Amino acid sequence: MFGSQGRAGTGTLWPIGKGIGEGGVGPFPLMRRAVLFLLGLALVWLPPQQVAAAEDRIIVPGARVGKWTLALTLDDLTRMHGYAVRLLVTAGLPPAADAVFDHTTYSWEGVPFAAMAFEGRRRVEYLQIGFLMRSANAYRTTDGIGFLHRRARVIGAYGRPTAEMAPHPLETRMIYDHLGIAFGLDMAGRVHTMYVFRPGTASRFWHLF
Repeated sequence: MFGSQGRAGTGTLWPIGKGIGEGGVGPFPLMRRAVLFLLGLALVWLPPQQVAAAEDRIIVPGARVGKWTLALTLDDLTRMHGYAVRLLVTAGLPPAADAVFDHTTYSWEGVPFAAMAFEGRRRVEYLQIGFLMRSANAYRTTDGIGFLHRRARVIGAYGRPTAEMAPHPLETRMIYDHLGIAFGLDMAGRVHTMYVFRPGTASRFWHLF
């Protein structure tokens, strides 16, 4: 079937009724192809900060790590990611010398955080995200603190911590109980782990003084 209009002054008739995938010719399918090509380029060249925003790599003290919030239970996380690898941690012994109670850490393949709960409980007490966890390096707090940032930068953003502990010789932990966040620093004073918990609850699982 042919349309009644072509290029002005030529009398050329274009076939109509054919889409991009049907071998159609003429100006309109070509325009559609050009638009799709430009859209593809826009996605390929999307700035990294916009990609990170789209994937929600923000750590909100007292609330969440990316899309995962403290309102989620272990049952919720199991439904989302399958069964977890469990690690029972004994209080009073490295690497948990400052822990109040024995607890269990849960981690999932391909998920950039671990969740801590008391043994036999389904409530998540804190979310832990570490420098060595898969795809974790791009995460930042709402005040811009990320992995390998130094102690002075953390203090510049949040002030002096509520407490500062050394649960084992390789880590110093800066705990901001009123904000619901703690930072684990390596021997060089760089952030390698962040913990997000409900404000005012740090003493439930850590000895603060």
